[in-house]
Amino acid sequence: MPTTGQFIRARLIEAGDKGVVIADLHKERKANWRELGLVYKTGTYHSLSRLFYFLQQLGWVEATGETEEAFAKGTTSVLLAPRTYYRITDDGLAHPEEDWMDPLSAKYPEFTGSERASKYRLPTGKPRGRPRLAPPVVKKLPKPPKVRKPKVTKPLKITLTQEEKDRLVNEGISTLRDIAKRTGRRYRAPTQEEIYEWFSEELKIKTRIVKEFAAEHGREPTKEEYEDIRWRE
Repeated sequence: MPTTGQFIRARLIEAGDKGVVIADLHKERKANWRELGLVYKTGTYHSLSRLFYFLQQLGWVEATGETEEAFAKGTTSVLLAPRTYYRITDDGLAHPEEDWMDPLSAKYPEFTGSERASKYRLPTGKPRGRPRLAPPVVKKLPKPPKVRKPKVTKPLKITLTQEEKDRLVNEGISTLRDIAKRTGRRYRAPTQEEIYEWFSEELKIKTRIVKEFAAEHGREPTKEEYEDIRWRE
């Protein structure tokens, strides 16, 4: 089975002085590698260009000086690099077909095939491709999904305002004055126990109203809403 080097040699000999274009050889090799019986069934344009570079360094191939405009695939945009024709040299014709099987061995005779493959072996163990200067990239582990904390409902903190306390004391004093006036007894000021009892009863009423309103509307009542409910009871 012929190698890519032998395939290039055959096409160069067929073209003669007119020469061949690397892109045309790449298209033919990519489309008809089974019919051509090539050893390497895959390959990139870059690898074929690199092989032509080695052949030029060996003096087996040279540019004819003829170029053509190159267009981007599927468009009419002109590329910067033109289509360059290459032809085989007398030195290239003098080398037998066996030498074209592996031009890299002729370029680097100090390395055997296995040594050269080891030198350019990837860290993953694959023998093809350019050597990597950096170690293989280690993928980071995905972050664990965020767990939402359960929503904690804060207990309602219900207290009496100073305004409410003053109102309760004034109302209590007014009630005691009315009782003393109706009974003819002497007025007496409320004791601390009585005032505390007034506050406790009012706080119980306020707690009940606020909790019932929060359960129905999902929020605490405003001052105006609370006073409206309180005076309607």
